[in-house]
Amino acid sequence: MPLTASLATQLRRLSAREKAALADHLWREAELKLEPSPTQLGLLEARAAKAITHPAKLKPVGDAVRRLRR
Repeated sequence: MPLTASLATQLRRLSAREKAALADHLWREAELKLEPSPTQLGLLEARAAKAITHPAKLKPVGDAVRRLRR
């Protein structure tokens, strides 16, 4: 759905804090409606099983976060 000029104008008037709150609200609302596909569930289950059977291969959360932020 394209963004209308009227809506774009209204969004530009929002403060940074209001935009962040709106983005958070929209994200949470979308998350409630999204469900992982069977393929995604299978991957998650496989990764969980691998983590349980090979805990020494797990990386600290901080390392993973830093990698994702690059």
